[in-house]
Amino acid sequence: TSDNLVMHVAHLTGTPAVVLWGPTTAQVYGYAGQSHLRSEPDCLKRADCIGPKNNAYTRLCEFGPQEHCMNRIGVEKIIEHIRRRI
Repeated sequence: TSDNLVMHVAHLTGTPAVVLWGPTTAQVYGYAGQSHLRSEPDCLKRADCIGPKNNAYTRLCEFGPQEHCMNRIGVEKIIEHIRRRI
């Protein structure tokens, strides 16, 4: 999942979860005990996307789908991450 309701429900129910992070961070919004995967490299415009004065959840990323931070976490990377934890 990503930083959303599913992540919080997984935590509250004790369900293991791999959480994908883009503009937000596990250090602020995540839970210990969940597995965290961050987009690499970090988005240069993260502060313009999410922060105390910005909430761009409803806007499309200005970098487009290919460069969107969440799209930089490939399926292969997610599968490898899960396999290392099994």
